[in-house]
Amino acid sequence: MAVTSAHTKFAPAPLPQFGEMLPVGTVRSRTSRISRVVTLTAVTIPPLGVAAAMGLLWHVAFHWSDLWIMIGMYVVCGFGITIGFHRLLTHRGFETSTPIKVTLAILGCMTMQGPLSQWVTDHRKHHAFSDYEDRVLRWVDRLYLVWFGLTLGIPFLIGYWIGGVDRGVEALLWGGFVRMFLYQHATFSANSICHIWGRQDYVSRDEARNNWIVALLVFGEGWHNNHHAFPTSARHGLHRYQLDVSWWIIRGLEKIGLVWDVRVPDDAQKARRRLRADAR
Repeated sequence: MAVTSAHTKFAPAPLPQFGEMLPVGTVRSRTSRISRVVTLTAVTIPPLGVAAAMGLLWHVAFHWSDLWIMIGMYVVCGFGITIGFHRLLTHRGFETSTPIKVTLAILGCMTMQGPLSQWVTDHRKHHAFSDYEDRVLRWVDRLYLVWFGLTLGIPFLIGYWIGGVDRGVEALLWGGFVRMFLYQHATFSANSICHIWGRQDYVSRDEARNNWIVALLVFGEGWHNNHHAFPTSARHGLHRYQLDVSWWIIRGLEKIGLVWDVRVPDDAQKARRRLRADAR
């Protein structure tokens, strides 16, 4: 999607000057083979175990309604993290109204990845906490246990409406606990898989890579190299073939006037950051 003049000018982090060394810290030049095998095993085995349990329990303690409840809660709450916690409240990739900001914040809390303030602090230690001057967001943060009850209560009530207490408990298991496990597993993969496997198109200060599988699972967050090159961009999938559902939502809200000051890099900025093919 072409960038329009309505978007706010993007300011990426400065590139190192010629001859300037990048900060070394504790970053390794490459990941060892055994580390890759262990990471791949840890990432793939748990979801395969869940899938096997679904098959074994089909029509016994797992039904079509449980699947749709689980998918629906996964998607809706997931956008609270990708669009709300991450692109809006951590990196200020766009601005929006208080009701939308609060809705996204509550949905992010319902993934059970920690309270809003903790998530933002852990993700970006140097974040200035300007967001928490907002009294409403502080209120959302304090009511974290309420959102915990809501994220479990919604699937239970839907299941109860479908078939009574037994189906309510069943929906609570799959649409509540299993769904939270799967989404947390998928988002945490962005900081493991996306630093080992994938493509690097842009200069960044670490080994972040673009991985399309993770991008599918977490609605565009798998374009990790793009994000690290342009951290305050509201759009992570910077190329036409890079699926970024979170960006589609943000762009749609912008078109109807519910989102504004959207930050994305222009073509010149992307060109300055692009890696040569022989350097990838």
